[in-house]
Amino acid sequence: MLVMWKDAREVFFLSNHRAALTETVEGRLNAKKVPCIRTYYNLKARGVDLANQHCNTYRYNHSKKKWWKTVFEQILKITL
Repeated sequence: MLVMWKDAREVFFLSNHRAALTETVEGRLNAKKVPCIRTYYNLKARGVDLANQHCNTYRYNHSKKKWWKTVFEQILKITL
């Protein structure tokens, strides 16, 4: 199943796990219909996406360090 809907921009999902059903979600201003696969994705993938986002946001400046210090700090950051 390939799902595309218009949010702030076009959003695509490709899945063989969920049916092409929609649900109504309350927003700040109004209610809108979104695919059920969106809710499932947000429920299950939250930890992985946040970990990747934080790793890219809080990168260390490694240009003036030894390479093994950068690797050690990256591993320490991921485990915390």
